[in-house]
Amino acid sequence: SFFQEGKKLFFPIAGFAIVASAGLVVVFFILGVFGGYGSSIISAYGEKETFIAVLTGTFFALLLIVCSLVIAIGALAFVFYSVIALVVERIGPLKAFKKGFALIKEEPKAFIFYAILILGYMSANFLLVLLVYPLSLIPVIGPIISFPFHLASYVLQSYLWIVIISSVLVFYVWINARKEAVAESA
Repeated sequence: SFFQEGKKLFFPIAGFAIVASAGLVVVFFILGVFGGYGSSIISAYGEKETFIAVLTGTFFALLLIVCSLVIAIGALAFVFYSVIALVVERIGPLKAFKKGFALIKEEPKAFIFYAILILGYMSANFLLVLLVYPLSLIPVIGPIISFPFHLASYVLQSYLWIVIISSVLVFYVWINARKEAVAESA
């Protein structure tokens, strides 16, 4: 039953969540430190108003943003695939971390798939905000008109998150089934 499964998985997932949260805090702290250094470099180049200084400052800013996004999405993908390994394969938290790391290391398309899903989710949320927010700016009647649209956008966001979770789960199972088929044929 549902509650028996919950009892079996509660403590492994709780331990995993504690370790993963601590790891994510460290990753995002390091990203913040590099962001501070990057912004100081950018501001140092920004004080000089030559073309090359502006170009270099813009390049460093974009490089910092792209690297931060890749590292953040990579860390989240690692945690996501690890928790799926924990639940699907009924292994401990440390083995789940190893499985998640091995999956992303051996199958780069797992990272790319997760990144596409997350970037698609962010794009869909951005479009929803663009569609719903202007309605709330209409005087008097705007909040009344926009309420159903806000509610529908929250439902759509929840649905999209369920689609992401199920897609990553199916992808993980597909990768493992493919690996087992290759191992059996060898």
